[in-house]
Amino acid sequence: MFNFKKLIPSSALALALSGCYTLQLRPDGFADGQVYFTRVQGEQVQHIRESDWAGFLFWGLVNIHQPDPYAVLGHDIGPGEVLSNLKIQSSNQFTDSLLAIITLGIYVPRTITYEADVVSVNQGSTR
Repeated sequence: MFNFKKLIPSSALALALSGCYTLQLRPDGFADGQVYFTRVQGEQVQHIRESDWAGFLFWGLVNIHQPDPYAVLGHDIGPGEVLSNLKIQSSNQFTDSLLAIITLGIYVPRTITYEADVVSVNQGSTR
């Protein structure tokens, strides 16, 4: 005999954890030549790792909050400095999953992590 009592919670959990989303990161606010996804020659000033979040509704169909890389990383770059070897990771943290499960996928947050080296290129101001 088929047990519907077990099917409903497992289906709700599967639905809450599934979905699709599109994450668009634009370099708005950064000057041309200020952000690189590869290594740049120069003196490394610091290594940064910062996090932000993205928020979606209805299993990722509606975007309600896009992360802003400049708001997160812009304060780390000084005159004559660039972001080098930038890595961007979208992940599903425990709290993200918990919120998605509690809301049955109506609200789905994602954690966005930026990691980069701040490199001094000694070319004057890049802002």
